[in-house]
Amino acid sequence: MIKKIKQKLKKEEHKRLLSNFFSLSSIQFISYIFPLITIPYLTRVLGVEKFGLVMFAQAIIQYFVIFSDYGFGLSATKEIAQKRDNIEETSKIFFSVIFIKLFFLLISFIILTIIVFSFDRFKNDWKLYYLTFGIVVGHVIFPVWFFQGIEKMHITALINAIPKIFFMLLIFIFIRTSEDYLYVPLLNSLGFIIAGAFSFYLAFKQYPLKFVFPNKCFIIKQLKEGWHVFLGILSSNMVLLNTTFLLGILTNSKMVGYYSAVEKIIRPIVSLLRPIINAIYPHLARLAKFEPEKAINFSKKISFIVSFVMFILGLILFLFSDFIIKFIFGEEYQISSIILKIMAFIPLLKGIVDIYLIPNLIIFNLKKIYSKILFIGMIVNIVLSFILISNFNSIGAAVTIVFTDIYLVIMMNFYLKKHIKV
Repeated sequence: MIKKIKQKLKKEEHKRLLSNFFSLSSIQFISYIFPLITIPYLTRVLGVEKFGLVMFAQAIIQYFVIFSDYGFGLSATKEIAQKRDNIEETSKIFFSVIFIKLFFLLISFIILTIIVFSFDRFKNDWKLYYLTFGIVVGHVIFPVWFFQGIEKMHITALINAIPKIFFMLLIFIFIRTSEDYLYVPLLNSLGFIIAGAFSFYLAFKQYPLKFVFPNKCFIIKQLKEGWHVFLGILSSNMVLLNTTFLLGILTNSKMVGYYSAVEKIIRPIVSLLRPIINAIYPHLARLAKFEPEKAINFSKKISFIVSFVMFILGLILFLFSDFIIKFIFGEEYQISSIILKIMAFIPLLKGIVDIYLIPNLIIFNLKKIYSKILFIGMIVNIVLSFILISNFNSIGAAVTIVFTDIYLVIMMNFYLKKHIKV
């Protein structure tokens, strides 16, 4: 057994995979430790209402992040991973994607302006929404999809973590009372923008990109390549965002605060999946092109290990939910302990979907099925949200998320088995 492991580690592709995974994981871990320090501080200083308001603004802005990303994190990554040996083709992909993302950024800003000044609810807090919009700018100029394709993800992880950690530390200096809540989106946005700008500069240092003015045909090609992936990612993220958004619309900021407190525990755990996805996805894309059976078996093994770890973490969250909520957020958030019990196994469901099901559906050209499943999932989520949130507030929101994720696991697994020998 040990000899087999040693032999595998001698292979260059396995060394690269492990290097990418461990460097990403360590930096990701550090970048999520700091929020766990700042969030308890913010929930106590801002109070449930202001904290809920800030989280509601972030949920709104995330719609624009998804729109401007357009699924390039999967579609463009796959193309670059398969064509990275061709400098001319890679340069065409790079500049076409950047052009599209900048255009979407402009559209996003216009839409935000229309929304903010058309409704009193948003107009009263216009500064909050514009300051939070900086997160979109940071995402647009951060070519994470490019670094994933050339398998240099450790660079992006480091760049992503350092500015955010620095600006998170400034939270303790600038935020002293609930009236300082506007500093939260300001500092968050600065972290994203600086990380994005520096990573954009490094893309040219790490790879001999040649400037190519994107032509119409190539832009249309990129839009077509990313369309079904975009629909899928949009639907998947809308499940989370719609829940927070509808909770804010149908109830109040306090309910958003209780629910968002639990999200701040669940999301960092789910985000631990990101380094694994980033490390294995380009490898799977190349492997599937020549040895599809090996790609399936490889993703199965990784998924089994991840699922086991996520199950243990879920069990800990479920059993110790009362203590965790009280320790991190304080007595005021005790309602959140019930929500945490309900959502404890979300990381397990996400692990199955993100590590095994979605990558294989996309790599094996089942993008239409992938987007269809997620679109129906989004509809299911919206219907359940209206029914359950209206009757059970934040607890209804938690139940909605769990039911939606179970639906995704069942349907994706069904169609993957139907179309591929797994």
